[in-house]
Amino acid sequence: MRNFTLQYRGEAVESTVIGTTPEFRYTNNQQPVAGRFLDEADLERRARVAVLGAEVARDLFHGEQPVGERLLIGGAPYTVIGVLQEKGVDLTGAPQDDRVLVPVTTALRRLLRTDYVDRIFVQAQSRERIPSTMAAIEALLRARHGLDRPEQASDFTIRDQASLVRTLRESDRALARLLG
Repeated sequence: MRNFTLQYRGEAVESTVIGTTPEFRYTNNQQPVAGRFLDEADLERRARVAVLGAEVARDLFHGEQPVGERLLIGGAPYTVIGVLQEKGVDLTGAPQDDRVLVPVTTALRRLLRTDYVDRIFVQAQSRERIPSTMAAIEALLRARHGLDRPEQASDFTIRDQASLVRTLRESDRALARLLG
């Protein structure tokens, strides 16, 4: 995930580009209203394809149908394959419609020029399974990072959405007390 300049026919906007997988549409409830979402073939080919958030589509294409058009992301051409439904803001107040989704394999190699992922979003099958899912993820990451001794500190952080909401509420209450 990183901000890039997007260009189309002389128009330019800044947007958050997210390298992701086809599962993102389910874990983040991101449904295309035009075109299609990323698929496994896009990942395998490291395809230069993009799915645009509603705001990006409006700002760059001004009501024209962007599917099939080519835009520049960081100076490189990408074909628009889809446009997402309008979402508004998330729990933190961050806008969700100014993002562009590209295959994670494309983002790592062509945009970020790196070989590691710095953020993973996961959805448990149910609220009750969140603790066990988090524990399984922690065990997997510790093993993959070579952290085999219990006294070794983790070099990653795992958070659930409920803890993020609690933190936001505590911050709001502290700010309200400060202003009061």
